Amino acid sequence: MKRRRFLAIAAAASLARPAAAAPVRWDGLAFGSDVSVTIRGGRAADAALRAVVGDIRRIERKFSLFDPDSDISRLNRTGAISMDADWRGIVRHVDMLHRATDGIFDPTVQPLWRLIARAGGTPDQAAWREAKALLGWNRVRHDGGRLQLDRGQALTLNGIAQGFASDLIAERLHLAGFDEVLVDLGEFRAGRAGQWRVGIDGLPDRISLRNSALAISAPGAMRFGADGAAGHIFDATGPAPRPARWSLAAVHAASAAVADGLSTGFALMEADAIRRAMVGTCRQVLLVSAEGERLRLDAATPA
Repeated sequence: MKRRRFLAIAAAASLARPAAAAPVRWDGLAFGSDVSVTIRGGRAADAALRAVVGDIRRIERKFSLFDPDSDISRLNRTGAISMDADWRGIVRHVDMLHRATDGIFDPTVQPLWRLIARAGGTPDQAAWREAKALLGWNRVRHDGGRLQLDRGQALTLNGIAQGFASDLIAERLHLAGFDEVLVDLGEFRAGRAGQWRVGIDGLPDRISLRNSALAISAPGAMRFGADGAAGHIFDATGPAPRPARWSLAAVHAASAAVADGLSTGFALMEADAIRRAMVGTCRQVLLVSAEGERLRLDAATPA
């Protein structure tokens, strides 16, 4: 599993009802992608957006692998880091997602992803076994305010950091008095007021967001090698990287961090396992197979 948010795959959002005030929108670049934050609240929204940009940059400095000086880049070089409130919060989410997906969501996959990138999608089997031996979130120690990797391990939080940041921004805007908002940092997070209709390119589905989030994983959005041998979300259980189970996994949940992590994990899981993992974690899941067949699961869908 790895970075998968290329929003050419998922993208149109609009208010489902008219409102008096025109929206104020900030567009920028973060976590290696185009991002935006939209507030419907008049001129006072400008100052709120400036504060939001500062939050985005703060989270990037901690969790972005695109920044060689970020906390996570330093963690991967040194093997340990002191945790502040943001780190403790994201680690709690990882713990929950790792349990909910029976270990499929696992940020220690980073050595495998780096190997696949270097090898153009077809790594040597010996190198694959060596990198695979480093997997295991259960081997990462995180207590007493310190995060400690096992020898040789490295993390990627690209499967959750954008969602985590989206939740923080939505909460900041709520505390500032803005609830009719839509945060798009690779996952959509709607505020507590208004109704936003979010579409997925190429699919007829429209999901209504209010105080909730939508995250989409598409393993084929980025591929390695001249023949596209491996996608950026891959099954690491075999003797070589194997394709994800689904070509698209979209998750609607209360939290963008949860939707983000689950969409990454669900892309690799069978439908029955996804149904079990949905209990207490998310509201709805949309899956598309490699053959284009669609499966829609609700939290109440029987196993």
